[in-house]
Amino acid sequence: MKRSLLFALCLMIGACAQRADSPMLIPSVNEIEYGRKSFSLPKTAGIYADSELVSAGEYLKEAFADRVCFQGVTPEDATVRLLMDRSVAGIDTYRLSVTHAKVEIRCNSYGGAVAAIATLRQLAVKGDVPCCHIEDSARFAWRGFMLDVSRHFFTKEEVMQLLDYMALYKFNKFHWHLTDDQGWRIELDAYPELTTQGAWRKPNNHDEECMQLASRQDDSTYLLPEDRHVTLRGDRLYGGYYTKTDIREVVAYAAKRGIDVIPEVDMPGHSQRAIAVYPTLSCFDKASWGTVFSAPLCLGKDQTIQFCKNVYREIFELFPYKYVHIGGDEVEKDNWERCPRCQSRISHLGLKDEKELQSWFIKEMADFFEVHGKKLIGWDEIEEGGLQNNQTVMWWRSWSERSFRNAITAGNEAIISNNEYFYLSQAENRGTLRKVYEFDIDGMFEDSIPTSVKGIQAHLWAETIPTFEKCCFRLFPRLLAVSEQAWRRPSGDFEEFERRAFAHLENIFDADSLNYRIPDLKGFCDRNVFVGQTMVKLSAPLQNTEIYYTTDGTIPTQASNRYTDGIVITEDTTLKLRCYTPTGHAGEIVTLSYIATDYLPAVEAKSLYEGLQADWYDFKGETCAGIDSAAFLGRYVVPTVAIPQGVSGNIGLVFSGYIEVPEDGIYSFFLESDDGSVLDIDGVRVIDNDGPHSRLERSGQVALAKGLHHLSARYFDYNGGMLKFGAIDSAGQRIALPAAWRLLHE
Repeated sequence: MKRSLLFALCLMIGACAQRADSPMLIPSVNEIEYGRKSFSLPKTAGIYADSELVSAGEYLKEAFADRVCFQGVTPEDATVRLLMDRSVAGIDTYRLSVTHAKVEIRCNSYGGAVAAIATLRQLAVKGDVPCCHIEDSARFAWRGFMLDVSRHFFTKEEVMQLLDYMALYKFNKFHWHLTDDQGWRIELDAYPELTTQGAWRKPNNHDEECMQLASRQDDSTYLLPEDRHVTLRGDRLYGGYYTKTDIREVVAYAAKRGIDVIPEVDMPGHSQRAIAVYPTLSCFDKASWGTVFSAPLCLGKDQTIQFCKNVYREIFELFPYKYVHIGGDEVEKDNWERCPRCQSRISHLGLKDEKELQSWFIKEMADFFEVHGKKLIGWDEIEEGGLQNNQTVMWWRSWSERSFRNAITAGNEAIISNNEYFYLSQAENRGTLRKVYEFDIDGMFEDSIPTSVKGIQAHLWAETIPTFEKCCFRLFPRLLAVSEQAWRRPSGDFEEFERRAFAHLENIFDADSLNYRIPDLKGFCDRNVFVGQTMVKLSAPLQNTEIYYTTDGTIPTQASNRYTDGIVITEDTTLKLRCYTPTGHAGEIVTLSYIATDYLPAVEAKSLYEGLQADWYDFKGETCAGIDSAAFLGRYVVPTVAIPQGVSGNIGLVFSGYIEVPEDGIYSFFLESDDGSVLDIDGVRVIDNDGPHSRLERSGQVALAKGLHHLSARYFDYNGGMLKFGAIDSAGQRIALPAAWRLLHE
């Protein structure tokens, strides 16, 4: 017998009033047609849900619980109707119709119903729900987010809160990174010591780094929570774990929100906590560290293979979704090379080397998964020794696109999660939100995106993220850009998306008192110069933030000077800025230098030609200073500071020449690079973006007299980088050098 959900939802369906501006939806929808009016909260109205959507109706009830109450009603009296319509094509497709009297959702899947509810929640964020008709469907079936709970632990309640926001932004896969070298976080009956011992550890280097960041940035969200500590055997230990009951509650909570949970139990590498508890799982009966990564499980021992199967057997029972993640990344193989048992296994199986030994293990596990109705996912390293068709590759190494290409060419499923764009644990800076939004997934392929590409996924690794507040700070607003990428191909209008994202920060996140990274202030460079005096004019992207500043080198607080309409500077000054939200959340500390100067005099030169000279060196270092001490590989003439065509591999570039400016003035430049770069003009270091780092922008000013000036730039990368150089106009926009600013060389 079919069941229906019948509730009375205290939605006030008022006489339609004139609708205000259209709500700013994230992700944007495929098609929307607005009426001229709205309905408002609250008056009694009923919810009806088809039998397959009963849980979705319950979720709708919970989502509006702070504004609604419920009573029993008949289907005929229902004002909100959730209907299944499998004749509609597409991924998680839904149609949402809001009139003066009814709200109707028609969908082709449970995921479509939850997506429609997410849209309805956003439409109602200010109370009034505009009359509208929406037709919408997803770009990708896999819209994922991964949370690392091993490096630092997050409670069941915190995980559930993240699931709420995942559902609001139409994510449907939660990848739960439950084990790693730093902690084992899931209770298992067969191996209780994995949590009684393996879930707890003494303070480590990650904790120390968090403490240093807390002090250096005056940021308490870097401090480890007291409730994550216990005293065992006289030692103060950090950690935590989930009981089986916790796991089941999270899985059920996620399912109601249309989210599948993918557990990751990392093997054969990143297994130090398991080995510390059961040393015989390793090659030499102890937990140890290799050249770069921890020593792995011993694949030459049958008992190790049985341990893995026993662990996964319990994992399968707890997680109903078909996909389970094995890890398989960053495996230090030195022990296997020295281990007689591993070498015996290699010889017995006729394998070539240790890479094929790992491949054998992954295949063994994939077959074991399949027997139990599961499908194995692994990081892209699992491709290196060959793949079977029952393995799904999660591409994370931006510098190793080959693994991703090989997987989809072989017909294996693959998920795009490359670290350059989707590792949200990397600190955000100017340009990273745009970078995520503008990642051109379609441009990776000559034709359409292959069907074997299941979707995309963002990741949050927790080495320097010990609290839920810092977790949210790293995630938002970048996770909103991932949402846009996953649900619908971005339109390319970043400024329009940015307006929507900022509206969500103010209307949803502030209302929930949720932490987020306050968007960058505008109106300055990292290095600023002035002649005589200057007035610093600042612009905050969010209307509700307040800016505080100091000029004495101290960290700004809400007791410091509050910025109002300008700061007059007449001498060399270090200006520190910090924004605060209405809920008291602090932004990053911005440190600016203002340098009193005169215009640098022009120089003379003869027989100049268009462009800059670029010398390429086979450089493998980590600072720009040593580039020209490496082997010389070639000379190019380039129109600007950019990587010349044909230059790849180990890159060290030295650019030299002149810049000609049309008048006396203060000129602003930027360098964006992965890895390091620097810019000197007339021997003055204008931009210092040196050192190994992911994509990062730095900017600087210099006062130049009309005419020619020496220009030198340096750049290095050894792992597939990028380099971009340009000017900053009076509005703060990054632009190519104006035509009147000529680059020349001798």
